Amino acid sequence: MSKKMKILVTGVNGQLGYDCVRELNERGYTNVKGIDIQDLDITDKDAVYKYIHEYKPDVVMHNAAWTAVDKAEQMPEKVYEVNALGPKYIAEACKEIGAILDLKWFIFQLIMFLMVKVLHLLKLLILKKDYPYMAKQNLKVKIL
Repeated sequence: MSKKMKILVTGVNGQLGYDCVRELNERGYTNVKGIDIQDLDITDKDAVYKYIHEYKPDVVMHNAAWTAVDKAEQMPEKVYEVNALGPKYIAEACKEIGAILDLKWFIFQLIMFLMVKVLHLLKLLILKKDYPYMAKQNLKVKIL
């Protein structure tokens, strides 16, 4: 990758987005722009297409993702918009202008999100189902 390539990093207010921008700058990339929701709502298809077409990045490092598991349960539609539709809109816009789309950190975030979600659900199952049964059996159970 040329150090002069125009690189757009989404999710800059999150840990991965912030670290990507910092690392690229430290490695001497001179045309790096980090954005977050206040700059671009990735769930707004028209806004994504307009932003990508106007900025014309060579590379988009997509790191924006919904990672708050507890809030995700209360807002599943929003999670779908952010974690499914947003990347789709970015991918389509990148394809139209010929930009390279880097999703590896986004995928990493989704895997971590799903792992935490599964652990959270398991904990709920233990609390709601298994624990009362174990209490009836007079078993000692330590709940994390």
